[in-house]
Amino acid sequence: MLAIEGKSQEGPLYRVIRPARDAGWVAPNPTMQLCYDLALTGPGYDRDNQQAWQLIQKWTIHDPIYNWIKPYELTEDGRGAWLALKAQMEGVAAINARANAATRTLGMGQGSALWTNEYTSPFMNYATTLQQAYTSLEKCHGVDTPPATRVQRLLDGMKPSDKQVLIAIAKSHVADNLMQDWVGAVQYLQAKVDAAFPPKESHGRKRGYRQVYETGTSGRGRSGRGGRFGRGGGRGRGRGGRGGRGRGEYFNGVDISNPDRKFTDSEFRKLGREGRDLVYSRRRQNNYNNNNPGGNGNNQPQQNEDRTVQQLNVQNGGTHNNSDAASVLTENSGAIVPYNSSASANQEARNRGGNNGDAIGRRPGQG
Repeated sequence: MLAIEGKSQEGPLYRVIRPARDAGWVAPNPTMQLCYDLALTGPGYDRDNQQAWQLIQKWTIHDPIYNWIKPYELTEDGRGAWLALKAQMEGVAAINARANAATRTLGMGQGSALWTNEYTSPFMNYATTLQQAYTSLEKCHGVDTPPATRVQRLLDGMKPSDKQVLIAIAKSHVADNLMQDWVGAVQYLQAKVDAAFPPKESHGRKRGYRQVYETGTSGRGRSGRGGRFGRGGGRGRGRGGRGGRGRGEYFNGVDISNPDRKFTDSEFRKLGREGRDLVYSRRRQNNYNNNNPGGNGNNQPQQNEDRTVQQLNVQNGGTHNNSDAASVLTENSGAIVPYNSSASANQEARNRGGNNGDAIGRRPGQG
């Protein structure tokens, strides 16, 4: 409250909450001296005292600590409320409680600070917890823990579940060279922990990669066997096929819920080779189902051909080069067929069951 002027305009509100000082105390600056020169009685003090109460109430009313100053509501005694808070938070009992918590943290029993694995509990959090405990002991009881004791406790609490050899070597180096350097020991061990526990790949994929496939194909209604160019994706003629009217299926931002629809050149470039292969595979599945109406709808023209899109990952934000965007692999021959290189190629692709020049290889025996 040193920076808040009282309503009396006599000086800062700190005059209300100022602690008692021993005789001979010298104020560090003129503002502080003014706070001690002002009396704790009179109309000006009463106005400032009420203002101090209103601020303290505002800051604490939604906290359980407010119960300790509730008796001052009627009198709006800001100084009385402040002294009550101070006694509760900084009294002998509170100081002892903080010191006991610090001792428990630094011990090796229940509630003590330990470090086992960088992936589940970062080493720096462990070291910081120890530092906070040492600071509490010093503030509460004036105990300044020697560096060697701090470093030894740091080493004793490191119990890695793996990387035992690497961590043991690092601990041995600290014990031989850094026992008198608390900060240096923490920094050295942090570097060794980082080397022993490199960043994990997310779900088996390298960092910088992302899953680009999104789906939401909860169906609405029953769908039948649609024609090759039916409006529905999968086997159905209804809107959305097996997926119904739910959200579409997206690969690299392109809707592939209906593989038989007409794709633009831009969409085919975005799909990339793996996305186009997925579309072609689904088209072949539709053709197979249409040509075998009495067969099992789950049959596929080629085993494991229609890979789940969850297995298809592309580099985050990556794009495919022109050669990849300009060609696709046919089903049987393995030849590279341009899907948008010329009008004749487009016509050939349409004759073979595709749209927009996206060529699809024919199965053996099909005209």
